[in-house]
Amino acid sequence: MEAHQKTPDDSAGNHGNQLNAGTINICKYNLGVEMNTLEDVVDTLICMIKESRTFKEYERTKELLKQDAELKSKVDAYRAENYKLQNMEDDGHLCERIERFASDNAYLTDQVVVRQFLDAELALCRLLQEITGEIMDSIPLE
Repeated sequence: MEAHQKTPDDSAGNHGNQLNAGTINICKYNLGVEMNTLEDVVDTLICMIKESRTFKEYERTKELLKQDAELKSKVDAYRAENYKLQNMEDDGHLCERIERFASDNAYLTDQVVVRQFLDAELALCRLLQEITGEIMDSIPLE
């Protein structure tokens, strides 16, 4: 059986993560360690994610933001509204709403700690999407 392999690097597609110094073998039969269950592999993947620079930067910026409870509350409200806008059906006025939302919240997103947190959160979400995409691309569903 041939393993699906990916060599990590610091290219933009990898979001600055090097989860392992060598080749990451996706197939559990070629990990070099005997894995008894799927849960073992999932636990290993979770540990690798938590050791990534992307996750550590997210945690660092989250802790900085938590130091100002009022600012964190505003950021949480901003994130909730942003999520609603991203998932809203376009009724012909969505672009206007998004522009108004961005304008109304520029004072918040222009703050360095807020921008760092939002950027770190986005990078982590993209990393998780990339991992999920790799898994979905490797599993043939019809």
